[in-house]
Amino acid sequence: MKVKFARHIFSILFLSFIGASSVLSQDLHFTQFFFAPSNYNPAHIGDFDGDYRVIGNQRRQWASVTIPYQTFAASIDGRFNENKRRKNGIMAGGLNFYNDQSGDLKITTNTMNVNLAYHLILDKSSTLGMGIYTGFGQKSISPNAGRWTSQYDGSVYNSALPSNET
Repeated sequence: MKVKFARHIFSILFLSFIGASSVLSQDLHFTQFFFAPSNYNPAHIGDFDGDYRVIGNQRRQWASVTIPYQTFAASIDGRFNENKRRKNGIMAGGLNFYNDQSGDLKITTNTMNVNLAYHLILDKSSTLGMGIYTGFGQKSISPNAGRWTSQYDGSVYNSALPSNET
């Protein structure tokens, strides 16, 4: 029994390390990351005391630049089988949304994710959590908000000139 359990744990860890070796990510601009757990690790879904959790974050950063970063995130997650509390683990799921807008060109990032997690109960005070999420993301830029080299007429900036940017 212990050998079979150990094989499962090592298999999960091995697959996790293989998957993590090719992961790339972008900083979410939240310095207090523990207030945005589902944005940083899907294994945190359902990892709390209670039935469900709702989180909302808003941040303005770098107010000294012309247009500061503005970031908003919201998430909801909960446990599916909390009332039935199985001996071996807890299933959890959730949704999260993230919006970030930055700079003069209004570079915007939007993501919406669906999360699923499983927390294996090892003993009274220890659990092992695994999570996965999928979703979609969209990035955009507002080229009309920028000032381009082609819009200088030789002496001054002229916004009436085309930017020649595609």
